Amino acid sequence: MITGNTDQLELIDRESKLEARIYQIGDKVKIRKIEKANNELGSEDYFYLKSFENKTGIISEITNNSTGTNSYRVEFNETSFGYFYEKDME
Repeated sequence: MITGNTDQLELIDRESKLEARIYQIGDKVKIRKIEKANNELGSEDYFYLKSFENKTGIISEITNNSTGTNSYRVEFNETSFGYFYEKDME
């Protein structure tokens, strides 16, 4: 039997998930801060993500796209949700 600090094990598990960007239904995530000079985003994506930046929510659905990229439905409260890619979350 291994004994030790559970909080430390949870922190290591969280860091591993963040590093690998493996998310599951029920995970708590935060939408990343959007930089104004982000050239990789079109204006529609920029303003969509900007409206959710720094908000924290819970993943309620995962969709596997044909390109191999996952998209995630994130619930912020009873009436607010959004769809995001792994790169949009931290």
